[in-house]
Amino acid sequence: MERFRLKIKKLMATALSVVMMASMMPIGTAVANAAEAAKTIKVYLTVSNAGVLALANDGSLMGQKEIEVSDVDGNSGISINDVLLVAHKEFYGNDGYATEPGSDWKITKLWGVSNGGAYGYYVNNASAWSFLDPVNDGDSLDAFIYQDTSFYSDTYTFFDSTHKNVEGSKSVTLTLNASVYDSATGGYIKKTVPNVTVRCDDGEILGITDKKGKVTFNLYKAGAHIITADGLYNNGYMDTVITAPACVVTNTAKEASAKTKIKINNGKKYTAYAGDKFTLSLKPAVTDVTWKSSKPSIVKVDPKTGAIEARKKGSANIQVFIGGKKRASVSVTVKNTAPEEFTGVPTDKIYLSTKGKTSKTKLKVSLLPKTALQKWSFKSSKSSVVSVNSKGELKAKKEGTATITITAKEKDRNNKTVKAKVKVTVTPIVYQK
Repeated sequence: MERFRLKIKKLMATALSVVMMASMMPIGTAVANAAEAAKTIKVYLTVSNAGVLALANDGSLMGQKEIEVSDVDGNSGISINDVLLVAHKEFYGNDGYATEPGSDWKITKLWGVSNGGAYGYYVNNASAWSFLDPVNDGDSLDAFIYQDTSFYSDTYTFFDSTHKNVEGSKSVTLTLNASVYDSATGGYIKKTVPNVTVRCDDGEILGITDKKGKVTFNLYKAGAHIITADGLYNNGYMDTVITAPACVVTNTAKEASAKTKIKINNGKKYTAYAGDKFTLSLKPAVTDVTWKSSKPSIVKVDPKTGAIEARKKGSANIQVFIGGKKRASVSVTVKNTAPEEFTGVPTDKIYLSTKGKTSKTKLKVSLLPKTALQKWSFKSSKSSVVSVNSKGELKAKKEGTATITITAKEKDRNNKTVKAKVKVTVTPIVYQK
């Protein structure tokens, strides 16, 4: 009997455990679902309409806009749909976004535009199949409204970076890429986008992409700015409108105040050689400055960028102005570039006669590179046969052969000497080759 009661107790205990575990499973699932619903991530959203970045309700551009998003649609995870719902509510309004009931892919209104469903969305530059596709913390989402609502020919484009930092007047380089359908593989491949206009968020044109899709520019504005592009891309069949890409470039330099102490090249004199192109650092890195040269014929400086070109031997002061007031200055000394070779030197032997017009000629030569000091000397191996003056003018004296040597010396950089030789033969009559 006791044994029977123990068995009954064990069976009851086991049954109770099963019941308790079964009752706990929905609770655990509910807790997990609640945790997922409470989860918040950051996604960077770009919205464009017919190749131009859309405007937020505060007038800013919708380029890499940071969105804090959670599972607002209750579909057990944070998706593209959640991002668009939150973004429209925060940056557009309540009536700017809609999807077709029962569909997980068809958007019927985006940023207030209803065009029959001609919309696209990419996550981290890869096309998404459904607006219920998941997004993760730090992802970039691009949603766009097609200009071509008949054939959907608009080409999706993106920069090689979504965010970049730059200090002061240092240059920024971006590469613009396109996602293009490849008939050979049946998939999409990345190609660079040439010859389109790259702009800053204030409308300033920063440059045109080259044949490799690259553009290099300087951002002379403190703080964060949205860089975008607009134009056409030829996909091999036709010119197509590109979707508007976005990259946030932040200039970490500060705007100089009246009390900011500024130094160019850390206050040290700078030595350059004719033909050199360079920039000098500003410490601290500041924006909104104007550059000037005391002698532009010797040292030329771009007033906005501070890009410097050493033009010829001499010295000049490079100055920085803020609000019309000079705030810093540094001396730049330019020395001659070393000569590399003579150009214009006759390759054939020169023939002169002892009498008449053909008894004289002139050597017309110059030095390369052009930034080298254009100065040289002439010397005849036999001045009794052919004489030569400092201008390279030859004069026949008597029959014979002589060699004219042309010499250029540079002492500034590496004491380089360049020579060229010309052979001259003098005959009693005019030589006809």
